[in-house]
Amino acid sequence: TRGIPHIYGENDLDVFFAAGYQVATDRLFQMDVLRRRAFGRGAEVLGEGKLDEDRISRIFRFDRWGRMDAERTRTEAPEEYRLFVAWVAGVNRRIEEINAGT
Repeated sequence: TRGIPHIYGENDLDVFFAAGYQVATDRLFQMDVLRRRAFGRGAEVLGEGKLDEDRISRIFRFDRWGRMDAERTRTEAPEEYRLFVAWVAGVNRRIEEINAGT
């Protein structure tokens, strides 16, 4: 009644998939801006005012740290990593739907 999604599933992987899908449904633009910030590509969509932020992101190589963190999680906490993979799959499903126009 208050517009708050509630997610239920048969198992944790299903719930994380649904949570990723729902976040992408509600906040895909914000997620894309954050992704672009990590890769130093914010100015592509937000203009020249973001060039300094892009330079900083590229200097600090935030994308590299993200990949290293994911690899560490995959190695040290494989069950948690599987949940992250399920969440990302949910996000990607929503993106596929948008790209397909469905």
